[in-house]
Amino acid sequence: MKKNLLIHLFFIVFAAPSFGMEPKQAIQPANTKSPQASPAKPRIRLTSNFTENYPDLVKTTYENKNLKSFTAEQFVFSQNKAIESMNAATERGANVYLTVGAHGQNKPTQYKTTTFKRDPEIHGKITVGLEQSPSKGPSKKGTLLFGSANTTNMVWKHNPNKPGAQFNFESGIEIKDDMDIITDTYKMIKSQSPMKPKAEKKTIPTTPKKLSLYSSKDTNLNESLALRFNNAAEKGGKAWIRSMTFNDSEIADELSKLGPNAEIIVDDSALTKKGIPLLQKMHDANVSVNIFNPKTGSRAKQHAKDVIIETSDKKTYISSTGNLTNQSDEQRNYQLYVPQNKKLVREAKEDFEKVKKETISLPKALELKKQEQERKRKAKPKKSKAIVTKKQKTQK
Repeated sequence: MKKNLLIHLFFIVFAAPSFGMEPKQAIQPANTKSPQASPAKPRIRLTSNFTENYPDLVKTTYENKNLKSFTAEQFVFSQNKAIESMNAATERGANVYLTVGAHGQNKPTQYKTTTFKRDPEIHGKITVGLEQSPSKGPSKKGTLLFGSANTTNMVWKHNPNKPGAQFNFESGIEIKDDMDIITDTYKMIKSQSPMKPKAEKKTIPTTPKKLSLYSSKDTNLNESLALRFNNAAEKGGKAWIRSMTFNDSEIADELSKLGPNAEIIVDDSALTKKGIPLLQKMHDANVSVNIFNPKTGSRAKQHAKDVIIETSDKKTYISSTGNLTNQSDEQRNYQLYVPQNKKLVREAKEDFEKVKKETISLPKALELKKQEQERKRKAKPKKSKAIVTKKQKTQK
């Protein structure tokens, strides 16, 4: 009797947890396999030095010990803290590949890298970090920094409490853990394949439907932009453009078709022999042409390079490493197309308006340029004419 009672109690105690449960909820054998980490959620955001310190973004990327393979293309790479963090990544065993331009600020003796190259053709401003080299397998984490900013001391955050622009205006994109675009960019930058002749380059026929990167080594970037502006004009769309310099006639023609539906901001260094007639043509077509007007003593530049295009069915943000010039397609430059990201477009338009507050109209800028040229002409010392005798002329 006692023995039967003990058996029943044993059964009740150990079976009770499964009563009222689905079979899958009852006690199951322990899972001895370690759980697989799921890929991180991709993130993309606009960067601007109204809110960012660009050298710190580069520094933080190299300091991320989850990333063990880096590749970068930097037209100018001279900021000490960013260089130190790159060198430290190399010293801890990461693979670090770096290509810089022929700019005088670049000091190759300061760089400690796995592979280093100096190339006078490059103009990119890109840093990529992955968990591992794509040759070893896919990564689940990565970072891509892309845009107009070189890694120098001229790209720090603007101090809103300090009057006048002190640093270059910049714009860019930070992407984290979108492994398709980050891995593609890593491969593109690391390969450094040669530039194709213009006749062999392609033109982007339509705006891509997903995040896409293009290089001037095999794509006519400005011609592709001109086509985007033409399509926007046909659809009654709008465009906002920023560039440091400007001399591309095809883009000027297509922006002129947009007329008052287009706004462009350029640096005062765009007021060149080739640039002025094109800027004037757009101004005459009622395009809003805005010239950065640096305050006295400031060495700041309008260095941002990006495009916003809005039509009834599309919103596209395009970040670029190159200016809207003929030379841009002859150098190694890149354009990153971000389609249908309303938040990014809204933030980019807000950033555009902040920079626009530091500009003046084209007529005003041309008048100031004329006054400056006249001032320099008057300040230039005149060469004294020596009196030459008849005898001296004979001796010559």
